[in-house]
Amino acid sequence: MKIVSLSIILFCLLIQACTSEQGKSAQKVLAENQMDFTEFINESYFDIKFQIPVHFKTIYDQSFVIKKNALLKNIEELYLNFSVECFNKSEAENFKRAFNSEIDLLNAVHDNYLQIRKKSLTNSWPSIKKELKGMNGLFQSIEGDNHNNGNFSSYFMATVEVKNRFYVFQMIGNRENMGYLYDDFMKIVSSVK
Repeated sequence: MKIVSLSIILFCLLIQACTSEQGKSAQKVLAENQMDFTEFINESYFDIKFQIPVHFKTIYDQSFVIKKNALLKNIEELYLNFSVECFNKSEAENFKRAFNSEIDLLNAVHDNYLQIRKKSLTNSWPSIKKELKGMNGLFQSIEGDNHNNGNFSSYFMATVEVKNRFYVFQMIGNRENMGYLYDDFMKIVSSVK
């Protein structure tokens, strides 16, 4: 009996000694690592897989997405929201019809999403849209006041085409913090398979 008790105690101590960043606060991890997340886990959504920092937890607040079946995560202590939404080719064709100019499906989904986001903000300004390296995708950010209270948020948006589906990734947070998290967002998006 003493051997079993001793084994359990040693096992608990070993587990406690081997804790990952998941046990640390997200703020502490960022502060210790030049404002970068260092531990990522695999996540999947529809037909894609990607990596996301371990600190993101599943939420059910759909106030910042268009579709009900979006993947929703946040890091509460950082006021950081993350989402992925999937649009099929038929939905992309519908978005394309809303534009008067010649536009491909990827740009139609991305531009439509940006227009919807822009309408939800006051005093908003989008960045220049740019192509993602090594994949069929686009990146753009938009900043604005979403509560009319002078607290500005930044929205990172990337739209990626994979197998005739269009995935819109968003990371949303306080404007002051988001400049530090751009490379983490790009790491998430570039990990899409």
